[in-house]
Amino acid sequence: MSQAQPRSCDPTPARGDRTADRERSADRERAADREHTSEREQAGEREQAGERDRTADRERSAGTAPAAGRARTAAEVTAGRPPELLRLPGGLWLRRRSSTHAVALNRAVRANLDHLRPWMEWAAEAPTRAQTAELTRAGSAAWEAGTDFMYLVGLDAEPGGVIGAFGLHGRIGPGALEIGYWVATGHVGRGIATTAAGALTEAALALPGITRVEIRCDRANAASAAVPRKLGYRLDRVTATAVRAPGETGRQLVWVKERPGAAPDAAVRNGHDSDGR
Repeated sequence: MSQAQPRSCDPTPARGDRTADRERSADRERAADREHTSEREQAGEREQAGERDRTADRERSAGTAPAAGRARTAAEVTAGRPPELLRLPGGLWLRRRSSTHAVALNRAVRANLDHLRPWMEWAAEAPTRAQTAELTRAGSAAWEAGTDFMYLVGLDAEPGGVIGAFGLHGRIGPGALEIGYWVATGHVGRGIATTAAGALTEAALALPGITRVEIRCDRANAASAAVPRKLGYRLDRVTATAVRAPGETGRQLVWVKERPGAAPDAAVRNGHDSDGR
């Protein structure tokens, strides 16, 4: 009579089991390596974005306009140029700033200092005509160099008048422009900032090499924050920045809009103003 063979109680896994264990272990190691690589890449992206934010903040603290000579040293952000004149609904226009506008611009800034001072560091003191003329010349040079594009806003009903200033600033890294703006106190609440910023958003995203536009403002500046929100920008982040004007909190909202179909810049990760002295 045959006897049943005893079952093996040897705890050593079979050769196939050992191979599977080694493969699973290798898979875990590869996954851990990928995770660590991703973390390093994300840390590098955050550092790059932080450096861009710090650079933009330093330039913004100087008044946002290109300083004299900047156009000769800053890199061209686009090979194209936006339209020099944008006609908008309601008799509104955006026109490239030129030396012929210096007197009207200086008058507008001086008349709106109390309105601008809470949010614009450069509005702490009234600019002289000579200072405004110099910044206007620097802005013209920056336009030609493709680093910044400075505009004035006005109305057909007020010939020769200036009711605000806007700009497309190439200070936030490659492939991107930042919109800065202010509107005279007598014209706020009429949708002028939204209309003009919307037109500049379209103009910026139509430029070769530009895939992203940003609007930045202090968290306490609710009127300015309403503009990108109405235009469909997304709030990308809130960053800490130096307090440079009386109304600022040091918490900056960064609103972003990308060209349709463009992949978001993973390295993008701080209010805003537009020089008008």
